[in-house]
Amino acid sequence: MVVSGLMEVNRRPLKIPKLNKGCEGSKSSSKQLKLGEVEDDEYLRQYLLFHYEFHKSEGFTVDWEQYDYAFHIRSLDTSPPISQTRTNAEVINDVTLFAIEKHNEAHGTKIVFVEHVSANFNFASGLLCWLTFWATDMASSAPESKIYQVKVWRRGKQFDIPIFRLKPKDEEMDSVEVEPPTPMHYDDYDKPPVVFVRAGPEDGVPFVFDRTGALLNGSDQIMVDSVLLEDNCRPLKIPKLHEACEGSKSSSKQLKLGKVEDDEYLRQYLLFHYEFHKSEGFTVDWGKYDYMFHIRSLETSPPISDTRTNADVIHDVTLFAIEKHNEAHGTKLVFVEHVSANFKFANGLLCWLTFWATDMASSTPESKIYQVKVWRRGKEFKIPIFRIKPKDEEMDYVEVEPPTPMPYDDYDKPPVVFLRAGPEDGVPFVFDRTGALLDDYRSGLVPDTFFVDQGKKMTIDYEICSDPFDSRCVLATSMYPPGAEPKKAKRFLEKIRGKEVDMIQNYTRDEEFYLINDQIKKSQGFDVDFSMFRVLFDFYPSLLDESNATKKPETDREYFGRLANEAIEDYNKRERTSFEFVEVEKVNVHLGSGYIYFITFVVKDPCDDDNQTKIFQAKVHNVLCREIAHCFCRPKPEQQGTLSQN
Repeated sequence: MVVSGLMEVNRRPLKIPKLNKGCEGSKSSSKQLKLGEVEDDEYLRQYLLFHYEFHKSEGFTVDWEQYDYAFHIRSLDTSPPISQTRTNAEVINDVTLFAIEKHNEAHGTKIVFVEHVSANFNFASGLLCWLTFWATDMASSAPESKIYQVKVWRRGKQFDIPIFRLKPKDEEMDSVEVEPPTPMHYDDYDKPPVVFVRAGPEDGVPFVFDRTGALLNGSDQIMVDSVLLEDNCRPLKIPKLHEACEGSKSSSKQLKLGKVEDDEYLRQYLLFHYEFHKSEGFTVDWGKYDYMFHIRSLETSPPISDTRTNADVIHDVTLFAIEKHNEAHGTKLVFVEHVSANFKFANGLLCWLTFWATDMASSTPESKIYQVKVWRRGKEFKIPIFRIKPKDEEMDYVEVEPPTPMPYDDYDKPPVVFLRAGPEDGVPFVFDRTGALLDDYRSGLVPDTFFVDQGKKMTIDYEICSDPFDSRCVLATSMYPPGAEPKKAKRFLEKIRGKEVDMIQNYTRDEEFYLINDQIKKSQGFDVDFSMFRVLFDFYPSLLDESNATKKPETDREYFGRLANEAIEDYNKRERTSFEFVEVEKVNVHLGSGYIYFITFVVKDPCDDDNQTKIFQAKVHNVLCREIAHCFCRPKPEQQGTLSQN
């Protein structure tokens, strides 16, 4: 059936010509696909055939039946459902009609959809589709059904339609040049990447691959990312890395969690602190550390994404930073090779990247080492550092202050204080556990940027911080595009707010972003109505009877009960009260620089004759790879019998 909303009155669909082989789109496949590994020769062979077939047809024609592996582009006809509320066929129909409608509005045509042929897709901060379908232009003097091809990207109200055309003839597509794929890296960066080059006439395939690394230094056929490489420019020979030019050295050892009571942990922490800040975040010899810190190497860290390898993340963030720098400064930098990447979560992804690149706008282009500090969250980004790697003597001026004092869990003990070492110590900083240096901090003899009085762990921070470079930042952002959540995330969402089809509210993604952050700010993180949000944010409620924040057999209710009990004990010491923990009422969790817990719990006062309970709130920061830090504990504001602390 033709869609009546797009078809003129009193017109009926014309007969659809029978599809012949030359007019078919991507052939479907229902087989179970495997995940490919760079070590697998058969995967690389099929990947090269797919790369050629996809790009030769500009994304529209792929014979999926011949492939046994899943690639980043998939057939939407045979893919598992990408939406909770609609089938893939309904998604295809909706996107096709949307593209036709926008084309008709822009070009004055009266194209009417007739029949679907094929659809390929990719998630690219939204849904990107390559659609092939039969349609008829009713504004034509002799309307007849023809095959159209459309490339369309859509996210909410935003959309882009870079291709809308009649299907070209085979001879028209012969002129399309397909470049070899970019090199594919192993997880082990000490191994040379797999390089792809054009095949010879005797090979019978468009491209072949090489694992030896012999083609890295001088092959004219190695392609740098085609999006950033100017036409007719080829990558220059990459100088061999020497030790002075290396970035952070990787380590694959199993790292331990540090404790403030452990002298060796403190010694390594001070060395890391100095090395990291002296290089402004770019150069760390990770191999000499046995403990995890809040900054990690992205090469050796466990995967930080459910859908991409860390190598893919590094590559994407690097190219993004180069693209934005080129746009802002008129350069023509071309990425050549990765060196190192350090990272932390700071309400988004904050990376310190080191890589080889070439500025093709230079009169004498040559490969140089660049360093980039980049923060990214969705469409938001900041690039405070983008520079050629400084010489060692240029970095000598960088002053590194001692770390802030590190408190014990036991507030009665003075915190560990760090200070500059003497010449005889052979290290930049030393630590003191005696508390003898506390007066020096208070008197200003030692830097006191974040230091707090003995007996408190952190300054009270009731107000919500929204600075993404601040580790205390709390700003809820969506974790997945709508409809693209993994199965586990979908089940979690249904437990929070029920099935999406039963929801009354129907806000856009942007409206939900403002609504949730407004509630977070007004309640200081403790009271949020999650039932109104379709999207999964990185600020979410704990399912107290499950074990998501802790390990089984302990439940989240028991885990947060322990934290709440610690918080009320600290409150009692500080305020000289005698409240007793009763139970956890609810907990909100923010995933940022570690986990921030907003715990609402019930207490009772044994000295109270009426035995009335009161509601308390505690904010606790579980810093990644470090110990728990209690931020504050207080009676819930505006509670009867208590003072407001807003």
